[in-house]
Amino acid sequence: TEGVNSAGARLAYAGSGVSLDMTEAGIHGALEVRIEYGHRLPFVEVEPIELDRRRVHDVNVDVTGSASADAIDRRVIKALDLAGAGELDFVTVRLAGRLGAGVRWSGPGTDLRDRAFHMRFDTAGVRPDYDLGGYRGREPKTTEERFARELLAQIDAESDPARRAVLERALYHGLDAFKLREVAPAWDEVVS
Repeated sequence: TEGVNSAGARLAYAGSGVSLDMTEAGIHGALEVRIEYGHRLPFVEVEPIELDRRRVHDVNVDVTGSASADAIDRRVIKALDLAGAGELDFVTVRLAGRLGAGVRWSGPGTDLRDRAFHMRFDTAGVRPDYDLGGYRGREPKTTEERFARELLAQIDAESDPARRAVLERALYHGLDAFKLREVAPAWDEVVS
């Protein structure tokens, strides 16, 4: 009735009944609205009704110091457990941190693979644990040191973030070639 005051909810929006993409975290469903009218001041109550048991999670995992790909998987599994992610859920796992020489992670192992309905891994925050300060702090004597010093100078001078990212990847790939005698696409910013 126009002009009648009420108590309780004034506005409610249920949103989509299910997650529409990987950014829509939380419970999805409908709203049950109850309106009491006639006994006192009209009163409105709203209760969410879950329609989709699946959840979307965005999980950050620090992999610094992990000694192997299995150790990285164990850290991810622990983070999924802490987030409450289950086998029906959609999960974006954002890995970040510094890995020791020779430690590579190219994707989830068997134990991790089945932990959720769908997982996407963002490895853009993972870098090798090279002592870049050491290259800056001394006069270069070797080809490796000259290479690192030159690329660090270019990185420091670069203002374009995209170009800077290319130079950083080149630095890490080059140091891998010098130190590990291999170059793997481990430092490319790829979401798998």
